[in-house]
Order: sequence, then structure tokens, then C-alpha cells
Amino acid sequence: MFNLSLLEMDRRDFAKILTTSLFAGISCKRPEIVYESKVKPTNAPTLENLVEYNTTFPYYPLPIPIVIETYEGIPFRIKGNENDYLTAGKIPDFVLASNYLLFDKHRRKPPKVNNRETTIENAISTILQEIESNIAKRQKIAIISSLNNSEFIQILSNEIEESNQFINIIGLPTFDFFHSQWIANRKFFNENIYILNQIQNKSLIINFGNDFQYHDPFAWYHLNKFDKSKQFLITFEDVISLTGLNSNIRIVSDEFDMLRYSLTLLQEILKLKKLNSLLSIFNALIPKEIILNNTEEINTLLEANIDNLVVLCNPYYSIELQIVAFIINQICKVEPKIIFDLTTYSNGKKKYQELLNNYNDYNLLLFLDYNPYFSLNKDLVNLIENKSKKIIQFSIYSNEMTEKAEIFVPLQTYFEFWLDHKVPNGTTLAQQKIVEPINPNSTSTIEFLFKLRNHLFDEKSLQNYEEGLFNFYIQGRPKEKFQEELRNGYFISQTSRNEISLKIDESMFYQILRFISLTLHQNKRMNTKKIIPHREIYSGEYSNNPYLKELPDPVTNTSWISPIILSKNYQTNTPEFGQAIVSIGDEKIELPFICFKEYDINTSFLIYRNYDYFERHLKLVLSHLNINFISTKDGLQLLGEIQIIDKIAQTSNQIPKQTIADLSNLKSFLEYQEVQKIEMYRNEKIDIEKQWAMVIDIDKCIGCNSCILACKIENNTPVVTLENIARNRDLFWIKVYKATYSSGTKFYPLMCQQCDNAPCESVCPVGATSHSSEGISEMTYNQCIGSRFCMVNCPYGVRRFNFLHPEKVHPNYIPEMMNPLVTVRSRGVSEKCTFCIHKINFERSKSKQFGDEENFLVKTACQEVCPVNAIIFGRKKELLTTIKQGNLFMLMPEFNTKPNVFYKMTKDEKSTN
Repeated sequence: MFNLSLLEMDRRDFAKILTTSLFAGISCKRPEIVYESKVKPTNAPTLENLVEYNTTFPYYPLPIPIVIETYEGIPFRIKGNENDYLTAGKIPDFVLASNYLLFDKHRRKPPKVNNRETTIENAISTILQEIESNIAKRQKIAIISSLNNSEFIQILSNEIEESNQFINIIGLPTFDFFHSQWIANRKFFNENIYILNQIQNKSLIINFGNDFQYHDPFAWYHLNKFDKSKQFLITFEDVISLTGLNSNIRIVSDEFDMLRYSLTLLQEILKLKKLNSLLSIFNALIPKEIILNNTEEINTLLEANIDNLVVLCNPYYSIELQIVAFIINQICKVEPKIIFDLTTYSNGKKKYQELLNNYNDYNLLLFLDYNPYFSLNKDLVNLIENKSKKIIQFSIYSNEMTEKAEIFVPLQTYFEFWLDHKVPNGTTLAQQKIVEPINPNSTSTIEFLFKLRNHLFDEKSLQNYEEGLFNFYIQGRPKEKFQEELRNGYFISQTSRNEISLKIDESMFYQILRFISLTLHQNKRMNTKKIIPHREIYSGEYSNNPYLKELPDPVTNTSWISPIILSKNYQTNTPEFGQAIVSIGDEKIELPFICFKEYDINTSFLIYRNYDYFERHLKLVLSHLNINFISTKDGLQLLGEIQIIDKIAQTSNQIPKQTIADLSNLKSFLEYQEVQKIEMYRNEKIDIEKQWAMVIDIDKCIGCNSCILACKIENNTPVVTLENIARNRDLFWIKVYKATYSSGTKFYPLMCQQCDNAPCESVCPVGATSHSSEGISEMTYNQCIGSRFCMVNCPYGVRRFNFLHPEKVHPNYIPEMMNPLVTVRSRGVSEKCTFCIHKINFERSKSKQFGDEENFLVKTACQEVCPVNAIIFGRKKELLTTIKQGNLFMLMPEFNTKPNVFYKMTKDEKSTN
């Protein structure tokens, strides 16, 4: 009998029923995929199997408090500790992605002795015997270790050195960004310190080449205190950086002219502060021709913000520039600031110099989590290459040093052992042991030093380093109190070091300016080519991470590669991107390049990252560097000429460059309110009380791309290869675009807009994408047949297609590293942002256990990681009530898609790009 109800059915609903029945057989061919749009008791995560640990990421000199979430004992999520006053719950990318290293199968290698695999017990025993043999022969031993904040390791090291005159333990930073400021502070204040000025609540920031929003070693610390919408930023730089793009005023100059600019600012500040005696000294020592003419705008800004400004300086810049920045901050009484005690660093520098001077006296070199090749330590690399020594290497991964080592011992990740980390305020943070070592044949730095100390002292009362560490910190305190502090993430609180007096009197001011005037007479001009360390490599081997390698660079928009950025000297007839030949000595290296036509760049530069293609030429680069990075004054410099290849392949295979979207289609929310009243769904009304929405503050967003990484890790989006990125087969659910406005560069994170009238839903032939009662456009992955109609019909271009199974495309796919709360999709399905539906369901489930199913808060992955708090997520009604609607904009509302992602700007400016 014919069903008359079909005649009354909407044609879209009829098409869905028809095509669903036609493709039913095909859609059922993915039984391994399970998708639940509603939480059910059988699969809902509970408070019992989800456990959080307060722990610490090892980072010298400022360890990072974090929270690690585990599901059934397996770590799957890392987030910031919101109770930490320094980080405010924000963490850098290399910490967010560090869970990958725990499960990376490439580090699960056994120890090797004379190139033969062995057990960890045999390897450690052989090392101890080798050390004992060298001591008996009165031959020196150097143990070179990465600097850390552990007081317990420092005590172990001191005891080892004091017990035997032939052992020298040297602590070196992965990259020495302390050097210039440390020299300046020692020279003029006789203090082994490093000063980190805070930018919080400063209305004016004057920045000399410090990319504090991305490549600075403390970028993650600065960003949570930076507000682009309220702070005025002036940047002097010789390259192009994310900080430069986000600056209100960007001035391109070389480092010598930056020194001149800084002196000009100092003179103006002395006038405004009416410090006539200091001004007289300044005028007597600094030649008039050195002083530059400030613009009227800069002078006005100085006058208006003289009591609320801060000066930042690139840590690799010269001593002279460091000290001028320090003087300005002291005169303007910049507070607060963090003062790091560099006594351990200073002692390491002395011991390191002694090693270089007396290298022939040493017979055994033991490297503890330190690789001189990776750290670009030219002097040590040359000695290792030219003078044969016995080498023992401890590292997470095998590397260049492993090939030269007689003994290789794999190290554990920070998830797998206990450690203490002392911070400047005196508190000692705990690095907790979350899991047992994934690689049973591995050890840790603290465990090895503890065994070495016991071996030298022939002490067998304490067999386990954990027992020794806890005994050191418990110090007769109640066990219950100690355990409570461990749960909170610290061992014991102590008082901070005494306040250091850094006052500048007239005599000191004269000495400093006298020193600077000698430099000015030399009129030093800096090299026009340099290497800049990427921010992720300060984490050492934790930077060896495909998630970090795939993350697009916020300036170049490139993934998986690190091109040379060419200066204005090459901008006349040079293509936008291609391949270039860099001459280093007599050798030539072919590397990709980018030549920005729209940005003025004084210096060609290469961002140094943990990339295989660069490591292949590492020895060559090191052998021709004219400055040694471990004791650098002016930063790494790249020698040689840059030659552009005649035939340049201008294809995406060379530079996978993300498209810069023109998002001038933002329209006022109030202007399109009437259009928004037109409904598409007659039979289903979305409850405005329960509807979810997101607001992105464009005035705050700096385009750091952290949201891209957080989304990728949280939602089990696999890493794809360079080849797939070049073919536009990326799987980024979020992309960050930039556009130039009259007030400067603005960045737009773009994800699924969760439209109420979603064009993607109406065209899906099998109904795999549908709308929930809470206004979320949902995906049923096991029903998707991969027609990609939804992708074609989406006006925002935010859907992605999964061309390959994660096991086929991910460089090192291991199921354990995936988020257990999110479905791992098979190939052949369409993907997009889900507003972290799994988090919503979990918080609902948790709230229901306490008797309230409706009132709960959710933080999406992108919101949680955003360092500048530019993303707000919540119920739509609450957001539209609390945020001024006149400042809200929607993307292309004229299509009547009714998006639920709103963009907040203070004023409607016209895009110029």
C-alpha cells in the first residue's frame, strides 16, 4: 500500500531516506569504528578510571607545572596547572605534545656496549667498571649533563666530585641564551643572575629583537601576561617574527642601529624623568651623531607611559644592548621580575672551559642527556671529531653521539621517574612517576648518578634513588603531610633567596656608558645571515616530535620544513619561494627558501629545528660557524653566500604553504539579526538554553597556532607526511589565517562554525552529519561513505577528508598514544571540529553523578591551551548576554547559515589584504 505520508515529506528528508537505504550496505563496512552521540552507562568515562596527577615538565631554568590525566593508568592528556601563578595554567607546545615520546617505539631500544645489545644492568655495570678503571689509572673523566633545577642531583654531583678528584661533572644548557646578560650582570654587579622582566599590566612594551610571542625561550611565560588589545607594542628587529607581525610599530634595523635606538630612548627617558645628573653623564660620553631622531608618535607614547613601560631584549644580542635595556627598566622601576640564580650555570661554564683547555688530560667523556651536535656546540664537536676519546652516551633517542659512543644507554621520559625541581621563589616542585618505564632497559639521570655515588662510596644501605630522594625531602616531617604535598605537586616550600640590590648610581652609570662608548667608536655592523633557534628545541630531545614538525609555522605557514628566509637584498627578482643553494666553506647545501615581498627584512635567517634534513649537514655547518653557540655573544651566524637556483620549482611540493584567507567577510551580528530569524528546520527546535557557542577575540589572538596542535592531539587527528601536506591533504580541524587591517595584522582561527542552518547536513546522502538538540553539527563516522558532498557545500571550507588510515599515514602510530575518549576514524570519512563533544558528554556525565545534569562548564581543547585567552566557549545565551553584541561579528552570515562561532572585534575595520 502506498504511504501517503511520503507526499507530505520535505524533499530533503525524502532524499535522505532514499539514499540511506541505497548506501546502507556500504556504510556498514566499518565495524571497527564506534561513534556514540549520547553518553551511555556502558561507555561513559567515570571519575574512577580517570586520574589526574600534578607533576612538572623539566625545563631549565623555569620548570613548568602541569597536570597529566590518565585513563586506566595510561597518560593521554597534558594540560597546564591553573594553580601556578607563573604560568596561569598555560603550557608551551613542546609540553602539550610530549605524551608522544612516552609511547614512541623508536626510543624503545636496548642499551649497547661495543655495538652489541645488552641489558640495562650489564650496561650500567660496565660503565661503573670503566669509571673505576680510569680512576685507578689517574685519568680524568668528564660527565657532561644538561642543566636542571634538581637540588638532589646537585647534591649527588657535589658528593661525587668531592669524593674523587678525577671526575668533573659539567652542567650545560641545551642552548646558551644566558650568556650576554650573565656577562653584563657579572661585569657590573658581580652577580651570577639572569633577570626576566614581566610584561603584565604594562601599557607600553619596547622590544629589541625579542620574539617573546614565539621563539623566545620564555615565550610561553610571557604570552599568558600579554594582551594585544590593551598593550602598545613597539618592536625593533632585523628579521620577521610573530612578535613583529603583532606589533603596533615595527622598525627594521640591524643590531648596531638597535643599540643606537636604545640609547636614543634612554636619553629621552632621562629627560622625561628629569634625571639631570645622569643626563649630563650621558651627553658627555655618547656622541651626538649616535642619537637618532624618534618619531613624534614614539615620543608621545614615551611621555604618556613613562611610569608603565618595560623594555625587552633578545637574549642573544650584545652585552651593550642588554645593559641599556636593563638601565631603562631600572630607571622606570619595572616590577615585578624574576631573578634566576645562575650559580650552577656559572660553575658549569668554568668547568667547561677547563675541559676545553685540558682536553688531552681526559680519557672518558660521558654525556648525560646532552648532545653537542644538537646544541651546535662547535668547540666540543671539533674536539670530538679530531681527538679520539672513549664516549658513553645517555639519551632518549639514538643520535650522532650514539654512533661514536662505545656504550649507549637509553634514557626515560619525565613520565617515568621521580625528580625535584626548584623554582626561583624557593618552592620545590615534584616531577611524579606516572607510569613504570615503557622501555624496561632504560634509566634516568638521577638514577645513574645515585648508583655512581653509591658505587664510589661503597654504600649499599640505599639501593633505590626514590628512597634517597624522599629521605632527602621528608626531613622528619609527618608522612601524611609529605604525601599530601606530593599530591599537590611539590615537595616542600622554602623561602626565596635574599633580594639582590641592582641600583644604578652615578658612578655605575658612568662605568656602563664608558664601556658602551668604546663599542660605538668601533661601529660594529652585524652579519646579514644568522640561525635562530626554534622555541621547541629548548626542550632538548622532547622536540623530536612529529606533531611539532607538522605544526604550521605562524610566520611562513610551512609544515615539516624549515626554509631560509631571505632578506631584502634578494627581493628584487627572486620568486616568492623555491630552492636555494647555501655555500658553507667549499661545500654547498640545497635548502628551501621563502622571500617575503610584503615584509622588510634586514637579515636572512634560518630557523633551526629538530629536522632530519638539516641534521644531515650539521657537521658541515658546525665546522664553519664563526661563533661558538655555547659561549655566544651575538647569536649563531650562518656563513657563506646564498645562491638562488635558476630553475625553481614553484610547487607546493617544495613549500607546503597554507593559503592566507581574506576574511573581510566578517559582518556585524546585530546587522544580520533579522536574517537569522529564518529557520531551516521546521520539525526540530534547538533549545537556546542548551545551545553551545564560541566567541573568538580577534583583538587578542596573536596567531601562535597552539590551538591547532591542541585540537589535533585531543581529537586523535593523525599526523600526515610532508607529501600529504603538499597535496593539500592536511587534517587540521582548525586553521589560523591572517589579514592586514589599518590597525595592523589580525589573526582568525577558523574551524567548523556549527551552523544552525548547516549546508553540509542537507546534502549528505546517508545522513552521516546531523544536528543535535544542543546546536552541534555532529558526525556519525561509521555511517559516512566519503561522498564529500558536505565538503563541497561548506562555504567555510573547514571540513577535512581522511585519505589514509592512521596506521598508514602517521609516522609512528601506536594506539596507546591516542585519546581513549575520542573515536579513531578509519580512512575515507569526512572530519571536522566537534566543539569537543566528548568533553561536553564527560562533564555532563560527571555533573549527573552529583544530581545536576544541565549546569556544568566545559573548556574545549583550543580554549584551554590559548595563551592569550582569546577563545571563550559556553552556552550561547550566556555568551550573547555577557559580551557586547555590537562587537560581535559572524563569517558570511548573508548565506543564512546561522553560525555559532562569533568573532569579537572592537571596531569594524576594512581589510587591506
